[in-house]
Amino acid sequence: MKKNLGLFTMCAAFLFLACIVISSAGAAMSDDVKKALKELKDKDPAVRVGAAEVLGKQRDPASLPELLSALKDDNVSVRVSAADAAGNFRDKSAVEPLIKALNDEEPAVRTMVITALAYIRDERCMDPIIKLLAQEKNETVKLNAIQVLGNMRAQGALKELVNALDDKSARVRTSAAGALGKLRDAGAVKPLLKTLKDKDTSVQMKSAEALGMIGDRKAVKDLSFLLESKDARTRCVVASALGKLENKEGLTVVLKEVKNQEARVRREAIEALGNIGDKTDPVVEALKDALKDEDRSVKATAAEAAMKLGIEIKEEEPKTEEGKKESPKQAPKKKG
Repeated sequence: MKKNLGLFTMCAAFLFLACIVISSAGAAMSDDVKKALKELKDKDPAVRVGAAEVLGKQRDPASLPELLSALKDDNVSVRVSAADAAGNFRDKSAVEPLIKALNDEEPAVRTMVITALAYIRDERCMDPIIKLLAQEKNETVKLNAIQVLGNMRAQGALKELVNALDDKSARVRTSAAGALGKLRDAGAVKPLLKTLKDKDTSVQMKSAEALGMIGDRKAVKDLSFLLESKDARTRCVVASALGKLENKEGLTVVLKEVKNQEARVRREAIEALGNIGDKTDPVVEALKDALKDEDRSVKATAAEAAMKLGIEIKEEEPKTEEGKKESPKQAPKKKG
């Protein structure tokens, strides 16, 4: 009897779930989606662009095939909007059509397709993006590809990211150095040591930061040389990188820069204190002062650094005038 009851319960549950699936599959498409699908075939490109945007917001699975077809539209703006919308679905069935769209002749489309693939985060997209980076000429597309490969920690991208360190664009070289730091591959150390001498300070700073992230102590000597840079931010970033490599050589430098007139330099200096790991009185005093800084980002960085170092900084009580004590207030005497 118990066996039959159990079997009956299982069958009933199965039928209930089947009904849910069937009703979901047959659920009515919203009027907005129906309208957008119709407008996606309109003669006016502006209407098609708007339709793609609506479908991207609605994310009705039934509309995805039409959006993917729009990746072949003869209008650039429509293809860009279709790629953006397709990425919003986070649906792996969109990966292959989007990979094909990486070959689009328009840089704006290729840029958006890379972003859409990044939303989906499927490993199938890594090799095609790496291949694209190897032959890409457009700076914006290269920057987007480098950023995505770095964020996805695509180990297979090491060679092309290293090659990008020689790009004529300082922005591309800077982005490539940052991506290599995220990969944390020791194979990037030697090329990054070379870019520490780049003529662009942004490339120098990002290379130093990357070397600190990778954590190879072979970089200490070359990093130490940059502590004498004419650029204050570079000195702070280098000191921070050295701190990650358990080297306190930059401590004196950053203790000086916590008083810098520029908020971003003060912020870099405070962040470096957190990475250097020193807890001596000068560091504690510097963090105390930074917590009173007029710039919110500096104060926030100081709080993070103090927490990282395990230093508890209590707010000081307001000081009264020296030698004067506040006497307790007395109630006025009653007359008569």
